[in-house]
Amino acid sequence: MTTRKLVVWKPKDGLEGPLHYVEVRFADGLQLIFEDESNTEIKIIYNQNINSKFVLAFGFTDDLKRGDLAKIALEARIEYFDTIKDKPWYFYKMINSDFIQWFDQLPGPGSNEISNIQHFIFMSSEETFEVIGEYEPIVQISKKNSV
Repeated sequence: MTTRKLVVWKPKDGLEGPLHYVEVRFADGLQLIFEDESNTEIKIIYNQNINSKFVLAFGFTDDLKRGDLAKIALEARIEYFDTIKDKPWYFYKMINSDFIQWFDQLPGPGSNEISNIQHFIFMSSEETFEVIGEYEPIVQISKKNSV
């Protein structure tokens, strides 16, 4: 098996951390909703319907279960942020993905038939969310109103 590798995915500025999971929505697509400690809401939105699917696979686990990602996430941050080890980051793409390899074992089209298959990882303070899709999601960042 080829070695897995994470790369930092930075879709836009304004993403800081730590991020806390708020909600997952399955209505007209997939939405992952997080917020940070400055009361900023971050929405990850998969809303393109391709062949009757918004995403190909979605999973989430407790961060301890995906502790195997810690080392390669650190390596990705050092590579992207130029050796800043303590820089927090939460969004990645997986190269040589074990999740896509698992997906390929299922019946139906796999990565050989799907041209733009991608594995995204979204980490929060306690959960890890993984999505296999055919496109990059929309990222919306907005300041929540204080009550």
